[in-house]
Amino acid sequence: MKKIKEFFKFKKLNEKGQGTAEYVLLLVIVIGLLMAFRNPIEKKINGLMERIGENLDTFKQ
Repeated sequence: MKKIKEFFKFKKLNEKGQGTAEYVLLLVIVIGLLMAFRNPIEKKINGLMERIGENLDTFKQ
């Protein structure tokens, strides 16, 4: 029983995996936000690409 208590005490103090878990959680949140606001983001990017295309057409002439 003493070894089990020492094992969990060590695991509680060992925080190496904590940074990785935080990055994974942050990535999940960002992906969730992108999925939630996909349509407005897509419309904005499409509008910007169209403006760039129009400006390139006028630049070529």
